[in-house]
Amino acid sequence: MPIISGLPRPCGHDVKWTTELDRWDVMVAGAGPAGSVAATLLARSGKRVLLVDRIEDQGHKIGECLPGPAVQLLRRLDLPSPDEGGPHERISGVRSHWGVEVARQDAFNYPGAGDWRLDRRRFDQDLRAVATGHGVELVPGFIKDVIPDASGWCVKTAAGTQFGAAMVIDATGRRARIARRLGARQKADEPVVAVWAVGERFRGIYSTQTLIEQVADGWWYAAFLPGGEPVAIFHCLPGLASRLSRDKGRWLALLADTHLLADTFPVDSFQCAVLKCA
Repeated sequence: MPIISGLPRPCGHDVKWTTELDRWDVMVAGAGPAGSVAATLLARSGKRVLLVDRIEDQGHKIGECLPGPAVQLLRRLDLPSPDEGGPHERISGVRSHWGVEVARQDAFNYPGAGDWRLDRRRFDQDLRAVATGHGVELVPGFIKDVIPDASGWCVKTAAGTQFGAAMVIDATGRRARIARRLGARQKADEPVVAVWAVGERFRGIYSTQTLIEQVADGWWYAAFLPGGEPVAIFHCLPGLASRLSRDKGRWLALLADTHLLADTFPVDSFQCAVLKCA
């Protein structure tokens, strides 16, 4: 989560704010778990915090696995965390196939036991509710521009709203929209894109395990969401991801050709699914 403060003015920008800006101690861009938790902790410390994001509460959202140590951290901070009887469920273990043999890890013997499968939309909603309950101002919107000024930062949303902040936190995830706009560059080995889909529930077919399998051109991750829907994600290089996003038949064929996943996740359950990239 890059914290952006005190960077030099980008070349070619002229600041022309004609109205008195509403100023905040901290503006957090991105109301996912990282942004909401940061906003809550800052508000608890007495900061005046603005949280900005395009809130999308419809449909499915990937990023549903929460490791046990993260659950313990949330509990220590008295923040919403998965618990028995709620909308989330425990992950009973992981089966993985990296081209040699199937490895098994269960929640009892694997270090960091207590991983959870989240209803990700509900998890995000609960964290945002705690943030606003601590006085964080939540503004639905998209950050269009962030420009340094004498007092910190001038921020403008796509809707034309303008405000100021002494500090800006970029919690927009892997895309790092604000950091990139201000000249930051990510350092990574090989770029990987996830091509994923959520299928339909099949009666009598369910598992609380996570399945991972290496194939020739990438690797698969698959699991059942707490609501019973299967999710399958293929990680591969951008060129292949682009081709697969336009050819669901090929994506389905690759899934059907797996050794570990195909036995648990029927390809038929994804026939009507919509492919997405992340």
